[in-house]
Amino acid sequence: DPQGPSDVGIAQLLTWGRKQGALKLHPGVLGRQGKLAVSFPIEKGTPLIGVMPELVFPDRVDADSAAQDQGRQSALDDDLQRLLQLAEGPENWDIRLGLRLLRESLDSQSLWASYLRSLSVRPASPLLWSADQLSDLQSSEICKCVEEMRKRLDEFISTHLNRNSPLSSSACAKDFMSLVLCASSRAFSVGADRWALAPVLDLVGPPEGHLVAEEAQGDEEPTCRLILEDMGEGQEPIPVLYAARDLQPGDVLSRDPSLVGDTLLLYHGLPQRARPGDTVGVLASVVGGNGLEAWQEAALKRYVPSLRPGRIAGDLLVPGVLSFPTEDAVASDVVSDGLCRAAVILSCPREADLGGRGPPCRFRRGLRPAARGGL
Repeated sequence: DPQGPSDVGIAQLLTWGRKQGALKLHPGVLGRQGKLAVSFPIEKGTPLIGVMPELVFPDRVDADSAAQDQGRQSALDDDLQRLLQLAEGPENWDIRLGLRLLRESLDSQSLWASYLRSLSVRPASPLLWSADQLSDLQSSEICKCVEEMRKRLDEFISTHLNRNSPLSSSACAKDFMSLVLCASSRAFSVGADRWALAPVLDLVGPPEGHLVAEEAQGDEEPTCRLILEDMGEGQEPIPVLYAARDLQPGDVLSRDPSLVGDTLLLYHGLPQRARPGDTVGVLASVVGGNGLEAWQEAALKRYVPSLRPGRIAGDLLVPGVLSFPTEDAVASDVVSDGLCRAAVILSCPREADLGGRGPPCRFRRGLRPAARGGL
């Protein structure tokens, strides 16, 4: 199971952050159950967190500035620059941030020590899921994205982090993978193909992340907006988090990470909230054996062309699409044709109930109640 930042780690980070002149933190912001929330009413448009450039942790940094910022220069820093160059390319921004976090984790006097303690113990990314857990996603496209991302990280680790060099020899593949996934779940964009981390501010994630069953009512919008304040030509922008609406005590801070669908799942381990018109591909399992009549199996094979064998002998899979309903939607708008046909067949107690022309004629009159329940 994923384990987010500990309350102790967040409390230490907030204490450290309030002492930093380069980090501006609203007095009403506090830690709560691994998230940031507010302790008293705050008006819309109020700046909550601002981070000056010297405390922004970008995915790209030159050797001189990195050494100067920390007042150090060592073989570890030289090795870091070598590995950062090997991780060039817009798709490897997460690896570059992971490398920078790895370097800081090996320095007991690092300025970023409090930040490192606030990282998730076990990120929620599906790259850490088991094969059985991945199969529950029921989406070949998502599984393909997970495997491609895992292959990219594994190849970098096996090719470049197993050499006899200062940084590489200090790195455990599992620990490095965790740092990369932590970075990808907290990073924010600072321009074209540029990503960064920032203490306290990057704890604010997507609204889906703090929803639980009793809270997931309606269409919750982010409570904050992240703005990159332009400081003029030649100057790095300053990321500032503003209240997107009036906030009440206990409101959790959240922002829109501008990630959708598969990307939100890959980086945050979160499904995107369904909105009217959204669709999702599913695989409905029909369990064979005593519960499935021979005539039903024959009807499925005849009337559901997309039917295919399941993983267990005798089981069947019905690929289909579910659409998030609009107010005036009917069953056929929400459930794809193959799923509807399978539901009708399985809801009929006798073969004669299908009618002479088979399931399609039923769809013009709507699904039987048993079929809707089956779906």
